[in-house]
Amino acid sequence: MYYIVRCPKCGAIQATTSSSELKCKGCGASSAMRREGQWSVEILAEVPDARTAGFMVRKLKMMEAAKK
Repeated sequence: MYYIVRCPKCGAIQATTSSSELKCKGCGASSAMRREGQWSVEILAEVPDARTAGFMVRKLKMMEAAKK
């Protein structure tokens, strides 16, 4: 399972397979994925494979860029 997440520090969107810690590729910050059983990062989507994860990340980034 791949999670498409938004970094709580800088807002960068990326895919990860980890359910415990996120190391942001944008700003380098590390964040716990869950705290006390609750998600502490914004989960944008859950997808089954890497190909779909890459597609979703690109699509979400394009949608954000179009808003600006």
